[in-house]
Amino acid sequence: MKIAYIMYPEAMVSNATNGIRNQALGWQRALKSRLQVDCLSPWNDIDWRQYDVVHFFGGMGWLNWAHRLKEVYGSTLVFSPILDSVVSPRKLKLLASLGFKGYHHAQNCYRRDLRIFDRIYVRSNYEGAYFTYSYGIAPEKIVKIPLSYEVEVGASDLSDSSPRKTFALHISSLHHERKNVERLIKAALRYGFDLKLGGPTGSPDQTRRLLELIDGAPNIELLGVVSLEQAKELYRQCGVFALPSLNEGVGLVALNAAAMGSPVVITSVGGPKEYYIDSKGQPLASIVDPLDIDSIGRVISSRLFNPSTDLTLQSHILDNYNPDITAAKLIDSYVNLRKSS
Repeated sequence: MKIAYIMYPEAMVSNATNGIRNQALGWQRALKSRLQVDCLSPWNDIDWRQYDVVHFFGGMGWLNWAHRLKEVYGSTLVFSPILDSVVSPRKLKLLASLGFKGYHHAQNCYRRDLRIFDRIYVRSNYEGAYFTYSYGIAPEKIVKIPLSYEVEVGASDLSDSSPRKTFALHISSLHHERKNVERLIKAALRYGFDLKLGGPTGSPDQTRRLLELIDGAPNIELLGVVSLEQAKELYRQCGVFALPSLNEGVGLVALNAAAMGSPVVITSVGGPKEYYIDSKGQPLASIVDPLDIDSIGRVISSRLFNPSTDLTLQSHILDNYNPDITAAKLIDSYVNLRKSS
């Protein structure tokens, strides 16, 4: 089979720090020994008929052109929306219904474009419920393809018994309000734990805002953009990885940290909780209220200063969210979709 991957336009600005782009590239790597996946560029002339499936990722930028692919080439189309919205499902449903007298809200157009796709790939049951309720997508069109970690976990990583350091780690686009970095910083200031922050800080004004908030505190360090290899070393060292987002689809960075054996503190909002539950329904990560600075601070401090050698979470992630499992689910869906088209 030949699969085409199309990335939403805005990803070209954030490049390597873009989680949606990294998800698509991770899937391409996982599939490369089993089928051909081409990441397409609009600068190339493309023979669309050679592709068994055309797979769109994220955003709204290209979606109106999906209609033309379907009409002219009869393409089989799938879409990974990667919805990390802080807007309630009810509000999105309302916005998606606003189409009257020639006026269409952007979410209304999005709902229209979604319906041209043969399948919608979601990363969690939470995300699937969002699309069923807010956009009216039929449940049979929704396929759950869980995210997988992207770090390479070798034998030496599994046998490493070095004690972890007592700092909390967070990696994201630090200027994004959804990542809740301001409350995380305030928690570190209030509770006095060491915090390392990796990722872009945004515009000069956004960077200034973070620096003013930190105000030279010796326990908080801005690392700047970190490579995957640099991040892997930080995952190995940190006492806890913290992702207390206002909303999070999955949080690839937290999956990476857990795969490297780090304890994880995760937001109570969104889909991540589904990834950190054992077979008996018990949580394997610490869950915090992202709006409560004290909840964030108490839980992180507790994990840092009461370290555990329990690697149940790491085993759970390695067994259930490795790239081979994701690749198998993708291939199964692509093949079944072509058979039914």
